[in-house]
Amino acid sequence: MIKNRVVETKSGIYIRIDPNTGLLAYSPYSGSFFVLNENDATDIFNWLNKKITTNQIAEEYLKALGPGWAVPMNEAEYPIPHLLPLDFEIWDSIFIKRPILINWLITGRCPLACKYCYAEDLMRDKEPSYENILTAAESILSFNPLAIVITGGEPLLSPYLKEILDFLHGKVGIILDTSGIPLNDQHIDLFRKYNVFVRISLDSERPQVNDKYRVPYGISPQKLSSSKFALKAICKCLEADIKVGVQSVATEKSRIDFESFGDKLYKLGVSAWRILMMVPSSMNKSNFSELMGNTRSINRFYIHLLKRIIKKHRSDWKDKMTVQVVPNTSLNSTILVAPNGIFYSESNIPHKGKIIIDKNNPSKPSLESILEKVNMHAHTDRYLNIPREPILFI
Repeated sequence: MIKNRVVETKSGIYIRIDPNTGLLAYSPYSGSFFVLNENDATDIFNWLNKKITTNQIAEEYLKALGPGWAVPMNEAEYPIPHLLPLDFEIWDSIFIKRPILINWLITGRCPLACKYCYAEDLMRDKEPSYENILTAAESILSFNPLAIVITGGEPLLSPYLKEILDFLHGKVGIILDTSGIPLNDQHIDLFRKYNVFVRISLDSERPQVNDKYRVPYGISPQKLSSSKFALKAICKCLEADIKVGVQSVATEKSRIDFESFGDKLYKLGVSAWRILMMVPSSMNKSNFSELMGNTRSINRFYIHLLKRIIKKHRSDWKDKMTVQVVPNTSLNSTILVAPNGIFYSESNIPHKGKIIIDKNNPSKPSLESILEKVNMHAHTDRYLNIPREPILFI
């Protein structure tokens, strides 16, 4: 194995060896990232390439990385945080010096105008050409991320979706974020062919809550219910055996019923649930008070929600659905590639908005500029699900 290079194993799982950290793995069956002990790297690599048998692998690896190809999905057991084996002492030593994930906004077209959208300033503009798409894809792949999130806008509206998936397939894990509104049978065929993990946006089991904040763009809200389309898309993908996750934004109203909402997702067969904390940014600060009400402390809100979700995860969901609560409050933890190919990082605090990662080479930044402009500690925690808070284990 070559260090810092992404490899697709015969199991379908993508891996990368990072010096002084260990073996990183992305599973397209759960849409999750894991960091493993480097001492186990050779055995795990051989197992993922089907060179040694399942009964030679430790149980914690089998339950987290085996579902979907080595064992049935219902035998999964996903830890929080995603350390294998779970070792609290190595938390502070985990520091990735190369992107784990890059978000690629392939289009600015979107049927929604969500009140907490972080990308509105990159949308509703001239669409990229096929040449722009190829250039952006090559730039993104040069950093060897474990996975790329295909997003937007609404990526299902891009005329180049098939070409993008074809170009990325086998080189990197592919996650696609969608509202589910434009989903059709052709998309399902693409997801199956290219082993795409699909994340569908849905904030609440109550339509009146979800639809209040995920509102249609350019038409009356009475003519389009985003929750109806999202739920239909979840069921359509699951029925087609497409691996599905749900992405939710925690607001004052949506958080109230998260336990019962999680019950429904778990019973449906959703593989992963990712909950994002809403924080004020340059794009949504005018809506923040409406969405978060009298919330005084985002950290207190996050810790309270985290404790509730982890308790439910362990008691009722039996660790079968991977769950992540993202505090979303760290400065510049994400890497975004706009439809025009420019690389940004998103600054949630203090309301500065997006920053261009490399002003000299905005579409082909250097790794040095990424390490300088992106908070790689926060980036690591965001995707490896490693909040450095002992509150996790209370």
